[in-house]
Order: sequence, then C-alpha cells, then structure tokens
Amino acid sequence: MKRKMKGWSRLAFVVLLAMSVALPVATMILPAPAMANEEMHPGGRLFYPLWDVSGSRLTFIIITRLPLFNVDQPVDRSTSSYTTYDTRNNCRPNHTTAHPAGGVFPAVNDDVHLQWYGKSCDKTDEVIKMSCGDIDLIFLSAGNLATHYNTSPDQIGALDVHFTINGTGLPDKRVEENSLLGHAVVVDPAGSGWAATYPAAAAKATRCNFCDNADGGTDVGYEPYPTEVFLPFALADDSSGGISNFLSLWAPTFFPGGNLKGTAFSVQWSWYDGRERRYDGSTGGHSIMQTLKSMDPLRFLKANFVCGHATNLDNAENDGFPRTDSDSENCITVGALDTIHTSDNLPGASKQSSTPIGWWDFFKPISGNNEGNFPGYPGLLPVRGLVGVVLTSTGDVGDATRLWHKDPCELAPQQGVGPPHLRDFAFSGNAALTNYLVFFNAFTQNVQERLCSRTAFVEDSPPGPFPTYPEVP
Repeated sequence: MKRKMKGWSRLAFVVLLAMSVALPVATMILPAPAMANEEMHPGGRLFYPLWDVSGSRLTFIIITRLPLFNVDQPVDRSTSSYTTYDTRNNCRPNHTTAHPAGGVFPAVNDDVHLQWYGKSCDKTDEVIKMSCGDIDLIFLSAGNLATHYNTSPDQIGALDVHFTINGTGLPDKRVEENSLLGHAVVVDPAGSGWAATYPAAAAKATRCNFCDNADGGTDVGYEPYPTEVFLPFALADDSSGGISNFLSLWAPTFFPGGNLKGTAFSVQWSWYDGRERRYDGSTGGHSIMQTLKSMDPLRFLKANFVCGHATNLDNAENDGFPRTDSDSENCITVGALDTIHTSDNLPGASKQSSTPIGWWDFFKPISGNNEGNFPGYPGLLPVRGLVGVVLTSTGDVGDATRLWHKDPCELAPQQGVGPPHLRDFAFSGNAALTNYLVFFNAFTQNVQERLCSRTAFVEDSPPGPFPTYPEVP
C-alpha cells in the first residue's frame, strides 16, 4: 500500500483535458478495475453513489448509450442512415411515449434526466440529450459544480440517471429503454494524483401496470436495488500508511428523482475480521457518507487489531498465521498453531502474511425507513434498496470498490433476498408478474422466496390494485 499507484497497475486512463483546465497532466494511472456485481449490464436507470469535488478532488461522470444496429441491412457509416429498424435493439430512439418502438430515422436525441443529490440530500435536476451510440463525459470540480448541482454547498453526493419522455423534463415520465452504461472516476490531483473508478448501478426498465397509479407518472418501473450489500474487503483504517476507507451508501428512492431528504434510512451492519470474529452495529441518515472507522471507532482501526489471539472479544484479529508481536502491521515472530481458526495453519508460517483486514455486510430492513405509503394504498411501502461504494485512499494511492450483493433469489446472511433481474426464470414470460418484480422488496422474505420458486399464492398479494397471479401447483 506504500507503493506509488503505478505499482498497483499498468492500466492508463487518458483524461480529456479539453473538459477542464484544472489538471496539468493529461495521463493518469489507475489502480486495478473496481470490483463489480451483477448490475454491470445496460439499463434504463443508473445510480452513481459518489461524486466528490471536496478539496482539490475532481469527478468525471461518464454516461454511454448503446448504438443502433441493423442485422439485415448494414449501416452506412458515412451517413449513419438506417433503412429499417431491428426490434432487438436496446436503443429505441424518439421517446415520445413511455414505450417507444424505435425506428425513427435519422436517430433523434432523447432526454436523459439527471437528479443530482448532495450529502444533505438536497437535489438539483438536469436534462441532457443523448443519441444512440452517444457517450457523454460530465466533468465536476468545485469551480463548475454550480452548473450541475446548485441547491446547497455540499461538495460530495450521488447521481440518479434515467430516460424520460422527450420535452417533459419530468422525472415521473419514465421510458422503457435499456441502453445506458455508466462509470465514474474520482481524481485527486494533489500529491501523487491518484484516480479511482467504479461502475454505476444499473437497473433495467420494464412495463409496470401499477406504476402509473403509484405516482401519477407512466406505467414503467425498474428492477429493485438489493436491501443487503457486501464490501468484500477493507484493510483496517489507519493501516498501511494511513488508509482511509470512505463509505458512500445510499438508498435510492423507489422511482428515480425522488425526495431523499424526506425520509432517513437505517442499516444494520456486521463486519468480520481476518479470523471470522463478528462485530455488529447500526447507523443511518438521509445518506451515509463516513469512514468505516467512524462507524465503529473503537474496533475497525489498526490500533485495535492484534497479530495473534485476543482474549478481549472486542479486539480484532489479523488474517494469517498467528504472531506474537504487539504491532498489528509488523507481525514477525511466529506464534503457536491456531487451534480455533485452523484455516490459517498453512504449511509454513511464512506462506501467509499477517494483515489487519476485514469485510462488511450492510442490511436495510424492509419495514420502515422508506418513503411512506403510496398515496391511496395504505400498507404498500415503496421499499428502497441500497447502492454503495467505498473510496480507499492514502496520500499516494486511491481505489474504489462498489458494494456487491447476493445472487438473484438467493438468501443473504442477514436474510436479505437477492432481487431478481428481468431475465430470471421466476418472472420470465409472464407480463402480470412485472409488477411483482418492480415491487419485489415490498414483500416479506417468505413471499420473496415463494415468488422466486413460483409457488406464491393469491393471498400473498400486497395491498393495492395489483392483478392477482394464479396459484402454482
């Protein structure tokens, strides 16, 4: 961790300085690509859990739209003209309705709605135009932030992106269109000039017969975000040259562009040290933007970790063969075989280092901490899922890790069920069930599991004007 960033990776990222006069150097060296999850597919909604222009930091928001293709007749690349439209395209130009059929040529620019949120959850909206095959880079700095986000003095926040019907400028005029890809790059030009990148969380748009009734918008909804997410690793705060692990965790509103400031949310968390000891707690807010050390100030920091076994159960233990030294980062003197965590007893103590490290599990309960009931439908909660990223940095290096989640329809450690995707078997080929996909998080765990196994019954339906689905033998 003390090495310069180019020691982490040889991957170069060329920053287009035409977008900015703030950077004196045109080439940045990135660490290895951030870990991703099953949301890395095109979607109709993208959620970016972190932009940061605090201090000298800069952020690049990159939004990409898939191109048109025509299988039967090749595209004339000199004119970009299309004579026919293949209905298998993700890009469906001309959003004059919620369910565009595509095929309007030449391809038009379509409206993409951007909802900027600050740490305080104040919000500013913006509409940009994108055509099929387009890529937009939005450069953010402290100097130009007000041209995009101008509601409060916040200098860190999140961004919610989705397609809307052209000319409306309204976030509830949703469109069933799934051609968006997204990444963010956070850059710190001070010192070594590190850069960290992460993928946005994509959710597919789908027809939802109840969604127009829910908010007066269109009959389009989105795949739900998960209610339980994982950080697969974090070196303890203050270790390895002064590491800081900054968590930016958000619970996006049920529909894009909603009011995040109206209702705070809470999460239960557990983290596990290198020898499987578990530590629990909870936190909450309109947004959760804080270091892991501040979430558990007495335990997730270098000074609390030990090289070997600790009789005090509040002390965290390093990963690796036990040592007897007192400094958790200079564990040299080999101790006795581990009789409790035998997985660390590799043949030869030198084969595995002793490292202050842990991993985290965040869970947002279904009940409470949502957006209240849908108007006119008491008891039906628009349950919000979670999207997060951890920015790990020292003075020399920086990297970002998007939080993972459980596979579709599988049960997570704190009883969150991995939300299905449109392609998953439980909802495929049954238009009536798209309502249940969009509202998946609103069901109890038992009903979620029955929906996934296609054994749910009519009486499982939540309150509200949902069409009932047939019993499955």
